[in-house]
Amino acid sequence: MDDYRNFELKSPRRRMSKKKYAAFAAAAFFISTGALITALAAGDWYVHQKFQEKGMYNIWGYRGPVAGPKKRGEFRIAVLGGSTALGYGAPVGQSFPAHLERMLNEIPRKGGPESYSVVNLAWNSEGAHSFVHTLKDYAYLSYDAVIFYTGYNDLTGTNLAVFRHRSPVFKLTGYMPLLPEMMLDKAKMLRAGLGIDDINKGKKRTNFSPGILDRTKAAALELGGEIARSLEKQFGRLTGPGRIEAESREEGCGKRWAFYCGEVHAAARYALEKGAALAVVTQPHVSDNHIAQQRALEEMLRQRFGGEPRLAHFNLGEAVDLKDRGLAFDGIHLTARGNEIVAKNLASGLKDFLSKQNRLNRSK
Repeated sequence: MDDYRNFELKSPRRRMSKKKYAAFAAAAFFISTGALITALAAGDWYVHQKFQEKGMYNIWGYRGPVAGPKKRGEFRIAVLGGSTALGYGAPVGQSFPAHLERMLNEIPRKGGPESYSVVNLAWNSEGAHSFVHTLKDYAYLSYDAVIFYTGYNDLTGTNLAVFRHRSPVFKLTGYMPLLPEMMLDKAKMLRAGLGIDDINKGKKRTNFSPGILDRTKAAALELGGEIARSLEKQFGRLTGPGRIEAESREEGCGKRWAFYCGEVHAAARYALEKGAALAVVTQPHVSDNHIAQQRALEEMLRQRFGGEPRLAHFNLGEAVDLKDRGLAFDGIHLTARGNEIVAKNLASGLKDFLSKQNRLNRSK
């Protein structure tokens, strides 16, 4: 009996060593993280495909189809600007760059290239400060000419927005993730009971309390969005600081417009140094302040680039009556008809200018 009580049954289980346990934990972490990244990447790819079908941002962060390698005889133009160049509120194919591409290819060719393509690199709320960064980001497109559609977003102060650079993934790879911001925006909509445009405009809805289903959806979307953001921040360690400082200041425009003129000057110099022709386009006049700004800009261009055959300025200040809601639905952003008028006012003179650039390039 005593022998039975003193008998110890030894377990066959072996304890895992600390080294093996650490390796197992690391493997589990990387597998789960990899699965999460794969799921988010697949979701983001799906969102991009839906957006691109609707004529919005493609995987490389610009509006419209992906521009492949240039074809023989193709003359490629890059359009930079804010939401008015992007075509905010306009249907697919009805932004001014889309109209411009069609018109340039419809005008009879007189010694110019065989075809024109226009790539819309604009982004909501970006001003002149973003131009040089956008030109560098998309230098791989091998654009032959650049259009700065400029003015509105630099009227109220120092605009340092370069929104694609908020994404470390974009800075590192050129791929522009949409899913994180979309998830967070959708969560806002569910909690507030408003469309995202209303939220961005600061509107509030009274006497609205989201139900438990909406609150649950919002919480899940917020969690997913924050996880995606956190993963992006990890990439951020590879891309350097996110803040982008001003390129230069152009005192020739006076104190009020020194920053704006300096940014246009820096971007213009960069484009010309890279061999691209440049068209600086004044948007339809929205105010007396805008008129004063554009006069200062035109004078700066004359002083700094006078006699430069690869640069032209087009003033479309009187092209569209922004008070006509049939042409500008909110007093700034143009309807399909308004964008068509802008493109029409620009197309003929621009094509003459670009044809000269093409002849100059061939003569070199």
